[in-house]
Amino acid sequence: MPSRTPRSIASDLRDALHTADARLLEALLHPRVLWVGAGPGEPPRHGRAEVLRWYQDRHDQGVRVRTEETFTFPTVVVLALQITDPAMAGTADGRPALYYRVFHLCHDQVIRIRDYTERTHALAAAHGSVIPGLGHASPM
Repeated sequence: MPSRTPRSIASDLRDALHTADARLLEALLHPRVLWVGAGPGEPPRHGRAEVLRWYQDRHDQGVRVRTEETFTFPTVVVLALQITDPAMAGTADGRPALYYRVFHLCHDQVIRIRDYTERTHALAAAHGSVIPGLGHASPM
């Protein structure tokens, strides 16, 4: 089976997150995916089933995402996501939160997900981090 491009994977990630398409997201996630949130209170999620359950729970609670920016590298996709959470509707500014979600790829599947609150940190992670068996990311 031919390898998919990071751009096509990014497109599928956007579609899966926007529409809460669990089947599409499941196909994109490696069975041993690790998700690490941006905040210290967010526990990491281990494995495809746990990550899918977390995404579904958030969607069921009314959390919605919209992609602001997309960056692709040979082994990394970065999505800038505006996240609207009804539980946060009473906050001072009431605006959606902006997170930069970094998806590390291995054999056309997401092996690691990490959230950042700063664009520069997310892009630095995309450029410089090495995931075992992947190598360095570089701009496309």
